[in-house]
Amino acid sequence: MSAALVVATPVTADGQSAAAFGRAHWLAVATVADAAITAWQIHEVAWDESHDAGSHGSHHARIVRFLREHEIAAL
Repeated sequence: MSAALVVATPVTADGQSAAAFGRAHWLAVATVADAAITAWQIHEVAWDESHDAGSHGSHHARIVRFLREHEIAAL
């Protein structure tokens, strides 16, 4: 049995794959263990809206904060 890995990927509101991680509106967070998805949640991050609001550094800080809060290990 392998350790669980928490991954994130940009998605549409209905969970379909999307592009542009740094400008994603929705982000799926999945837990993967033994080559199977064991949990899946979609979060509205609205990075597409906040990307140009404020400094470039503050946008990256929002992304890093989300990744740390959700213990994301891979993108």
